[in-house]
Amino acid sequence: MLPPALHALLCGVVFVALLYLVPSKVRALPRNDPTHVLWRMAMVVPAMAISTILANVSAAADKPLLQQIGISIACLTPASSLLPVGLIMCLFLGPLVQVVIDTYRLSEARSMAGFLLPAVMSVDGCKEHLAARGFSLLVALRVADTSSLSLFRALVVAPVAEEWVFRACVLPVFAAHGAGLWSAICGASLPFGLAHLHHGYELLRRGFSPLQAALSVVAQLGYTTLFGAIAAFMQLRTGNLLGVVLAHAFCNLMGFPDFMWLAEFWPTAGAGSADKALHRHPHPHAPHKWLLLVAYVAGLAGFCVLLPQLGRGAAWHSHSERYPCALG
Repeated sequence: MLPPALHALLCGVVFVALLYLVPSKVRALPRNDPTHVLWRMAMVVPAMAISTILANVSAAADKPLLQQIGISIACLTPASSLLPVGLIMCLFLGPLVQVVIDTYRLSEARSMAGFLLPAVMSVDGCKEHLAARGFSLLVALRVADTSSLSLFRALVVAPVAEEWVFRACVLPVFAAHGAGLWSAICGASLPFGLAHLHHGYELLRRGFSPLQAALSVVAQLGYTTLFGAIAAFMQLRTGNLLGVVLAHAFCNLMGFPDFMWLAEFWPTAGAGSADKALHRHPHPHAPHKWLLLVAYVAGLAGFCVLLPQLGRGAAWHSHSERYPCALG
C-alpha cells in the first residue's frame, strides 16, 4: 500500500506520461487539430484505468470502491450533484455578468426589449431570434470558433478524466490512511497543479521565450492548484463525483476571467505619456466597471461564505445522512 502523497504523485505522473506516448508527429500538430484531440482523449482512458487499480490497492478495503470514488447510486443525490456547480457559478458571478454584457453588445440590440423579444412574433421569427442570440452568447463565451470535438474534450472528457484521476482515485487513499481534511486537500491539489507544468515545455516548443513560458507556468500552477483544492473540498464534503465534474466543466466553459476592465479605474496607468493616454481605447466593459466590481466582490464573498456550509455536519471519516458518501 503506497503512502497517500506518493500515490497522488504517481497518479499525476501516469496521467502526464501517457499524454507523451502520443506519437511525436501527432504532438507536433496544433492542440485543436482533430487528430491530436482524439489521441489525447484516447490516452486518458488507460490513465483512468491505472489510477483506479492503484486506488483499489491503496484505499480502504472495507468500503466499496465505487462509493469511495463517488459514483454509486447512494452518492448521486440531486443536492450533492447540483450544489458544487451552483457554488462555482456564484464564484463566477462577475464573469457571468461580463458574458451577459458581451452578449447584449454583440447582438447590437437597441433596447432590452429588442434583445429579449424577436422583431417578428412568428415561429420563424422566434427561431431566427434564438439563433442570433445563441451565436452572440457563443462569441461572448469565446467558443464560437471552437470545434465540437474540442468542446467535447474541454467540457466532458477533461473534467471527467481529471476529476477521476486527481480526486476520485486520490482522496479515498488519504481517508484510508487517516489523513486530516486539509492534509487530504493539499495532498490531492498540488499534484493536480504540478501535472500542468509540462505546458511550459509545449510553450517553448511553440517558440515562446523562457521567461514567457515560466510566467505562464507559474500562473497556471497557481490557479490549477487552487481549483484542485476547491474541487477536493467539494468531493470530500459531498462524496459526489458528478457534482465536481459539472463544476469543473463550467470552469472550462468560462475560461480564465478577463480582468482588463480594472484598468478603467486607473485610465492613465502605464500610459507613458499624455498623448498615449489621450488615444487609449477604453475597454468594452468600461461603462459597466462599477457593476462588474460589485458582481466580482459579491460573487467571491458569497462563495467564501457558502463553501464551508457545503455538506456541513459530515465529519471526516464518517457518513452523513444528507450526503451518505461524504468523506469530510
